[in-house]
Amino acid sequence: MFLKTLEAQGFKSFPDKTTLKFEKGITGVVGPNGSGKSNISDAIRWVLGEQSNKQLRGEKSEDVVFNGTASRRPQGMAQVTLCLDNRDRALNCDSDEVFITRRYYRSGESEYQINHATVRLKDINELFMDTGLGRDGYSMIGQGKISDIVSRKSDDRREMFEEAAGISRFRYRKTEAERKLSAAEENLVRLRDIMQELTLRVGPLEEQCKKAKKFLELSGQCKELEVGLWLISLEKVKQGLKEQTRKIDIATLDYENARDRIDEIIEQLDESGAKTRLLTVQMDGLRRGISECEESAARIEGQIAVCENNIFHNNQNIEQLKGDLSNDSLDSALSLELEQKNKELEKKQQDIKKQRMELSNSAAELETLLTELEQSDKRLDAVRGEIALLTESIAQKNIKSVTASSSLSEIETRKAALKEGLYRRQKLLDEAYGEKAELEKDLERFDEKIKECENSQKGAEMLINSAKEKIARSNERLQKLTLDEGEALRRAKILTDMENSLDGFNNTVKTVVKEAEKGRLSGIKGPVSRLLSTDEKYSVAVEVALGGALQNIVTKTEGDAKKAILFLKQNRLGRATFLPLTNLKERKLTAPGIDSCAGYLGTADSLVSFESEYKPVFSYLLGGIAVAEDIDSAASIAKKFGYKFRVVTLDGQTVNAGGSLTGGSFSRSAGLLSRSGEIEKLKAKAADIRKNIEEEQKTNGRLSAELSSRLAAVEGAAAERTTANEDKIRVVSELRRVSENISLGEKALNELLNEQQQSARRIAELEQSAKDANEAITALKTELEAKQNALSELTGQGDELSAKREKLLMGNSAVRVTILSLENEAEVIKDSIASVTSRQNDAKTAKDATRLRIEQLEAANAGETGKIEQLKGEIAELKERAEQSRRKSEQKLKERTELEAGISSLTAEERDLSAKKERLSSEVTRLTERRDNMQKEQEGVVSKLFDKYELTVSAAEELDIKIDDIPAADRKLREIKGRIKSLGNINLEAIDEYAEVSERYEFMKTQLSDVERAKAELERLISELVGNMQTAFNEKFTLINKNFSATFVELFGGGTAHLVLSDPADVLNSGIEIKVQPPGKNVSSIEQLSGGEKSIVALAIYFAMMKVAPPPFCMLDEVESALDDVNVDRFAQYLRRMCGDTQFIVVTHRRGTMEEADVLYGVTMQEKGVSKILKLEGKEYNN
Repeated sequence: MFLKTLEAQGFKSFPDKTTLKFEKGITGVVGPNGSGKSNISDAIRWVLGEQSNKQLRGEKSEDVVFNGTASRRPQGMAQVTLCLDNRDRALNCDSDEVFITRRYYRSGESEYQINHATVRLKDINELFMDTGLGRDGYSMIGQGKISDIVSRKSDDRREMFEEAAGISRFRYRKTEAERKLSAAEENLVRLRDIMQELTLRVGPLEEQCKKAKKFLELSGQCKELEVGLWLISLEKVKQGLKEQTRKIDIATLDYENARDRIDEIIEQLDESGAKTRLLTVQMDGLRRGISECEESAARIEGQIAVCENNIFHNNQNIEQLKGDLSNDSLDSALSLELEQKNKELEKKQQDIKKQRMELSNSAAELETLLTELEQSDKRLDAVRGEIALLTESIAQKNIKSVTASSSLSEIETRKAALKEGLYRRQKLLDEAYGEKAELEKDLERFDEKIKECENSQKGAEMLINSAKEKIARSNERLQKLTLDEGEALRRAKILTDMENSLDGFNNTVKTVVKEAEKGRLSGIKGPVSRLLSTDEKYSVAVEVALGGALQNIVTKTEGDAKKAILFLKQNRLGRATFLPLTNLKERKLTAPGIDSCAGYLGTADSLVSFESEYKPVFSYLLGGIAVAEDIDSAASIAKKFGYKFRVVTLDGQTVNAGGSLTGGSFSRSAGLLSRSGEIEKLKAKAADIRKNIEEEQKTNGRLSAELSSRLAAVEGAAAERTTANEDKIRVVSELRRVSENISLGEKALNELLNEQQQSARRIAELEQSAKDANEAITALKTELEAKQNALSELTGQGDELSAKREKLLMGNSAVRVTILSLENEAEVIKDSIASVTSRQNDAKTAKDATRLRIEQLEAANAGETGKIEQLKGEIAELKERAEQSRRKSEQKLKERTELEAGISSLTAEERDLSAKKERLSSEVTRLTERRDNMQKEQEGVVSKLFDKYELTVSAAEELDIKIDDIPAADRKLREIKGRIKSLGNINLEAIDEYAEVSERYEFMKTQLSDVERAKAELERLISELVGNMQTAFNEKFTLINKNFSATFVELFGGGTAHLVLSDPADVLNSGIEIKVQPPGKNVSSIEQLSGGEKSIVALAIYFAMMKVAPPPFCMLDEVESALDDVNVDRFAQYLRRMCGDTQFIVVTHRRGTMEEADVLYGVTMQEKGVSKILKLEGKEYNN
């Protein structure tokens, strides 16, 4: 089987008759976006029975009909026909070609055809079931729907697997069988009930037949007396009706006056209410203003607290800075060191002065000696000069070496002090850095806390608003329910009071019932209306059928009735009709075939409910009256049976025996029959409303608790936010202080580091200088020794003078060395003094900065103090505004209280008038009901005349029945009726009815046996179908799973995939899970796949199904749109491999798919809104 042609006319964008011919293989459909390509797919889907407008990309059914263009008129019908080649008889149709047609008219009618014969949609579905083209098939994959099988829930994707497994037909047959089984079981219940009823009826009918003849003999005598008495009763009723009408007019006028006054009061209440609401709005505005002022004052007080906190922290900083200023340990050390250096310098200067004096004295002595030795020394001056120069040089070098050593020692000492100072300063800085980091963390934490509190507060406020709205809606519902409950209970009470007071009953009935309740009359069961109940839809018919008999009084025995009559007679309390249970004979409607009459609902006694002991009463009163749906049905039934019995309609119209009709509007104001049911209905309604009120109260309480919780959460969040803000202010202040300390510490540390670096350079310089001096001294001493040897050789004489001179020279040299050493030491001391002085100056500069900071902080405190005073003034102004608003609010409250007092007064008057109006309404209702009762009594007598004797009033008067002694006639009538009643229940048609019931009994017995056999056969069939479905599904699912794994590997080029039943124990209802692992990936869920990968997985599943159960053809609408070019080529090649068993029709935009197609149809839209078809052969396209 394959698709041969598709013919569409008037379908979507194809207004003209368009035919597409298909061959086996791959047919491509191409065209630009919006040209109508997918409408071809929609046409196939539609003709196969698609019912979802969404699947057809529309909103309503008529969207499939061509809607017209600017140049074309809309069409009135859409039609699509598929022609399928069925030479292999794949379809259950004995024809080589099968034509499937669907039409839809814009007016809403639709039809299906198979081979031009009209069929049902069900027939279409059954034809294609298990072919892959069925309703749940996999042959139609719409645009954008390719990955639906992957995205669906596991339970939702099994329909296509069932179609592929070929069990859809089984499931359909199983569903049909279960439906028939359910119907059979219902039939069995119904038939058994009927059999039971028929069994109970056969026996009594035989006895009733014997009494019928005796009854006919006495009935003629009863007729004359009864008709005469009824005519007398009619005259009395007419007089009573005139009096009741007069009373009703008076009560109605009073009612209307009360209603008009209530309307005036309501207008006044509306006006006062509007004024009250206006005052309330104004008061709310004033209260909001007061709240805003108080909130602003609270906010300003918070600002004052911040200012005071700033002053507190500034004072702390000032105290700390002052503490730093008062710490004179460094100044004292520097001063002490400076004092020591000055003393050392002074001592050195005194030593230099002393040495110079000694040098001066020695020089004088040397000069004398030189004078004496001038002659002897002249020869040796050169040598001595050189020795002197060498000695001087050595002295200079010694002085330099000694000075370098002394400076090195002092610098080393200072270096150790610097190292200790650096360690202490670095430690303090590290501590400050740590404290700063902690404070910054605290600041970040408090910022997060504040943000968190703000978010919590906003979220809680949103929830509060939501909770308030819910509470408001709940209160509205609660108020409405309370009003509804009160209204139901009020109405029920009114009706109960009326029922208890026997309102609507005539005085005679009331008297008898009350006397029975007091125990003065025995055996009184009550009025007929109180002994039955009926469905509301039948109440009108039953009331009309009963007529005046509603007020007939049922007694236990004839004796009880006689006693009651005697009581009425003796006390002159009027007349009443009594129905002794022992006397009444049941009536049965004998009308063979009436059950099949259109509109027939049953006899009146079958439509009422009562206790079993009252069956004779209602069989007697209602058993001979038929009930029909409407007047047409009633007339038809009455005519069919020769107007032998009375027929009443649901709306109270009557076809009387003999053919007359009674009807018109029906007043049910008396409500004798329906009043009890209405009371129960109202009480049940009130009980249901009470349950709803309790549920709503619980909901309201829960919402109120939730609101309280949310309000507490908001207050908690606000408190936390305030605390966090205070902590933040404290941390910011501490962070500022620590940052300032770090800045000062870093500056001092840098100074110490610079000094340490300078000391290191100075030590290197001094060490090099000492080394150079020592080397020079060694060289000079060597040279001096040589000169001295030479001098010894030259001086042969004057050793004493030379020795003395040498001594003096050496002494002078030593003095000079000492002086130079002292001068160098003095210079070193001066440098130290300069260094100490510099350090003192630096300390003074730091103190000046500290004092400046103290002044800045004190100035800031002064500013904060001024700001506090300003804010306090604003608070005072806000409080004054709030007080003024509060006084205005109190004045508005006083005005509103006065208005509310007036409203209360008007409300009280309105309540009193409403009560009066209600009483008048009840009075009007009561009088109207009494009048209606009289009318009913009148109608009842008229009805009884016709119902019982087929006489109209005029016809009865024409009989000219004379009754002179009413009591005697009454006694005689009772005697005759007593004899009739003594016969028991009478059924004049008992013989015919008995024969009919016996025949029906046998018929039902046969039907019961047939239904039981059918039930057993259906149960066997269902069991067999379930077994076949399980076997077929397991086999085909295994094959599909295997094919899916292989196809997945081929399409993906690797990886693994398989299908899993979510509930293997229940294969017919189990969901189907898809487990895949593409090559090179490790996915835990199929949702982690890309769109293209999901499309390939879906294609693998569809191809796996097609391998197991190839559909005749498959329509693919842009299924490869999410694939890349490589995967498009794989897809097209796989289609080619699959087209041996399945014909593919592909709507596509992709070149790889087009190239693989055997035939291409191009869809164009040369005329806007109208699609046209162009056919291309595949090779023509490729060329």
